[in-house]
Amino acid sequence: MEEKISFPIAKAAPENIKRYGEKFIRYKGNHQTYWYIFFDENDGKFLVNYILNDHDKDFPELH
Repeated sequence: MEEKISFPIAKAAPENIKRYGEKFIRYKGNHQTYWYIFFDENDGKFLVNYILNDHDKDFPELH
């Protein structure tokens, strides 16, 4: 995960779900599932706050 976050692939979290983290990355686990990792960054350190996948119905804006 550290290698993925160090690239500029992180996106700003949509305003309505920023409570889970300021940024997120999307990781394709397999051909059916994407994982979303929400995190905050401070002084080059990453704090993972929340992880969910695209099967979660609570976050339709990520589908």
